[in-house]
Amino acid sequence: MLIAALRKEYEKKMVPWLYSFAAFTVFRLFAFIFYSVVNDMIFAYNVTMCILWIIFICFSIYGWLIVYSLYVELCDLTRLEDLAHLRIGTMQSLNASTTHSIAGSRPTTPHSAVSVLPAN
Repeated sequence: MLIAALRKEYEKKMVPWLYSFAAFTVFRLFAFIFYSVVNDMIFAYNVTMCILWIIFICFSIYGWLIVYSLYVELCDLTRLEDLAHLRIGTMQSLNASTTHSIAGSRPTTPHSAVSVLPAN
């Protein structure tokens, strides 16, 4: 789901992944806290597992932040593209509506070197 959304730049399809990954990370954090409270920290295995889970959760949070920053960047780019398309459409419609009135209102002489036809 995430790879298809990133490849096709569908930022709306990234939102469910962001929510589910955040929920999973929070669940793993609470499970880690429970694990570290319940187990004895006098054994090397339990201490090693706690240290490894701290590292895994840090990587998980870092990965989520990377994907979230990509999501924010895609949203900003989409907004800029929409504004650019709106501006281009407005300029084209403005140009199309004023072309005939400008070309028809120019004073012309038979010896004029300036063309009065609109340039297409």
